[in-house]
Amino acid sequence: MSLPLLTIIIPTYNRADYLERLLAVLREELVDLDSLVRVLVSDNASTDRTPNVIEAVARSWEALIVQSHSINLGPDGNFCSCLLRVETQYCWILGDDDVPVSGTLRSVLHALSKCRPDLLYLQSAWFSDAFGADIVNADPGIANKPIDVFDFTRRTNYWLTFISSVVFDFAHYKRLAPNGPTEEFMGTSLVQLHWVLLLLRHGSKFLISNGPVIKATGSNSGGYSLVHVFGVNLPRLVDLSLGANSKLGGIIKQSNALSNLPRLLYTVRFAHLGDFKLESLPPDFLDKGKGQGLTKLLYRTLLVGSPMASNLARRLLQSQGKALEWCLAVRARLRHLGRCGAWIADGLYRRVRIAFAWTRGVFWGMRCDSAERHPVFIGPHGQFLGLRGVRLHGRLTLGIRCRIELYHRYADQQFHPTLWIGANVSMENDCHIGVVNRVELHDGVMLASRVYISDHAHGDTDKSILEMRPVLRPLYSKGPVIVGRNAWIGEGAAIMPGVRIGEGAIVGANAVVTRDVPPGAVVGGVPARIIKIVSGATPASVRS
Repeated sequence: MSLPLLTIIIPTYNRADYLERLLAVLREELVDLDSLVRVLVSDNASTDRTPNVIEAVARSWEALIVQSHSINLGPDGNFCSCLLRVETQYCWILGDDDVPVSGTLRSVLHALSKCRPDLLYLQSAWFSDAFGADIVNADPGIANKPIDVFDFTRRTNYWLTFISSVVFDFAHYKRLAPNGPTEEFMGTSLVQLHWVLLLLRHGSKFLISNGPVIKATGSNSGGYSLVHVFGVNLPRLVDLSLGANSKLGGIIKQSNALSNLPRLLYTVRFAHLGDFKLESLPPDFLDKGKGQGLTKLLYRTLLVGSPMASNLARRLLQSQGKALEWCLAVRARLRHLGRCGAWIADGLYRRVRIAFAWTRGVFWGMRCDSAERHPVFIGPHGQFLGLRGVRLHGRLTLGIRCRIELYHRYADQQFHPTLWIGANVSMENDCHIGVVNRVELHDGVMLASRVYISDHAHGDTDKSILEMRPVLRPLYSKGPVIVGRNAWIGEGAAIMPGVRIGEGAIVGANAVVTRDVPPGAVVGGVPARIIKIVSGATPASVRS
């Protein structure tokens, strides 16, 4: 008997009708292939008839593996919990409302056994109901000749985020990331990018199906902001995995910014696909795109313009995207002509890219959403998340690579975070502030480099919580963090949840502050202890 080669994971939640039809299709397709495939269904604590559907199928289908949860882990948590059960070399996470064309599974297994690719991308066609639709002249075949990583990325680009289209080498991924997805990917609705981008970066063999072989159901997902996921999370995770200046990352971000996002912005605003709110995006995120006047103007029109003006802006942006995609295709062909062809191809692409004012990084500006506008000076390479909860009351200066993250949602948890910033606050390089509850930095506060301030942690000290992987534990806040007027936080210091630092206090370098600091005190150490109280200090009380 052949050893299993592929595990098909079907994460579901309260969609019993879709699941029942998908399992029937898979069972029919896997006749005589059960020895090569395992099917894993995870119910994520579904409350409809999903458990009954799974139980009925499992009684007569030996290849079916059932995973039940007592609590809803959210989409990302559900995906990751399923990966812990995979024992085969390859893995395919298939949405419960997406259906492979007849013959696709046999072609997939043949391609995996013959070529051993790191990533196999299955092209898709979209329908309102995938189960009742057909792809005309569908070709389930997959070419057995691998393509290079740049051609693969050019042809798949932002569609690598569509989880049902990607079959990946799970064994290779586990060698690259034994502990699974990192914290930065959890709660982003794009946790799948962790294994996709890792294998894109470190893999050597890539395959694409000859044509559409996945019938996908459109407009059938919910619970997250499409614009925020693709406008904010996607560029950030691509930079994190591939590097800010990566050519592969540039291809993905470029196609997303010029092809995908204009369509999403227009559709969400005027076709009411999802709950679109301007404040769900980083305020004034276009400000970082200096020298990209045309693109900034078109995006601003998409955000606030009339339907006619927005539609024109969308078409112009997508025209830029198509022109650059054409240049990428020409460059790929010219590069096969040798060194001279590669030189001509790269020069052509650079010139066209400059002419169209490429929008990489256009979504990373910030000016906070207070009633009044105050000057904000931001160093490069900052990362900002959920800034609609920021309340700015005066001048703010940030160094390079600062991270300010307000989590309004993490897995299935909902938060209402607030970051209250007074006047003349400054943060040096590499500062990191995380908020799910409330953090206050009062007038004149100065943070040296590498200061960490957080009002939350992954779980509390309950034994059942500690048995979970840290990245899967729910976020827990002991209380707000308040830093009083004119406080000075030294380099590398960490301010832990629930701490209040008094007016005029000084926190020494590399200190870990776990308790309240009185006004005028100088503290240091791990954990921080009072070294002295400044003589004659009569500071006002800290704002409650």
